[in-house]
Amino acid sequence: MARDPRYDVLFESVSIGPKTARNRFFQTAHCAGPGSERPGAQAAFRGMKAEGGWAVVFTEYCSIHPESDEYPYISARIWDEGDVRNLGHLCDVAHRHRSLAGVQLWYSGGHAPCLESRETGRSPSQFQSNMFATRTVYGQQMDEDDIKAVIDLYVEAGRRAAQAGFDLLEVSAGDDTVPIQFLEPRYNRRTDKYGGSLANRARAARSPRASRWTPCTVPRGSKRTRMDSSCSSSFARRVCSISWRSRSATTRSGARTPARRDSASPAG
Repeated sequence: MARDPRYDVLFESVSIGPKTARNRFFQTAHCAGPGSERPGAQAAFRGMKAEGGWAVVFTEYCSIHPESDEYPYISARIWDEGDVRNLGHLCDVAHRHRSLAGVQLWYSGGHAPCLESRETGRSPSQFQSNMFATRTVYGQQMDEDDIKAVIDLYVEAGRRAAQAGFDLLEVSAGDDTVPIQFLEPRYNRRTDKYGGSLANRARAARSPRASRWTPCTVPRGSKRTRMDSSCSSSFARRVCSISWRSRSATTRSGARTPARRDSASPAG
């Protein structure tokens, strides 16, 4: 059966920044259950779509740091080298089918239960989460150094995503994440340059977009220091260092493990 020519545009390639998608079929970020700790299932699910013709396939929402831990709900994670390897398997499979791989970076601030990491999320103002009110989830109000540090967390996560092989990055700015928390007066009760007027409330929300996303040239699987020039303040370096050390010492069953590169028969 001949294709209706009105839909021919859907099958034309399109440029997205420096990347080219082979058609206009774009699978946006959505949850499916694999996360980062079931790399075989994650790669098989997104890879099936790529093989079927989707030019772009995305992860589900992807936590950028242990402070943004929504356990027991399952999200992707890009916290450390184990996640780089596991999500890299998805990228390899997508690329095998000539598709682009995308990741949605997510930091939930004061709405993060952190039942696994036991960290405390940072938020524009201190408030009790209305998403997890029965669990008494609070955010820690950020000072200006905290704001810079959280922006650095996005940059570091973007670099790890590039190291994994992702072609496209999204910053989740809705769904009660930190960018929308700064924009909404019900969460942002600040009186400094990050609060009050819409222009002030938008200042922090726009910062990750304005940050320098330097391409990562470190091959996946190689040794790489956690702290590099993206941590622009001494406070950010200290926060990152403490968080990564505490995470690497974790031994519960959900700790990072080497990826199962079972591309022939992915297993979740």
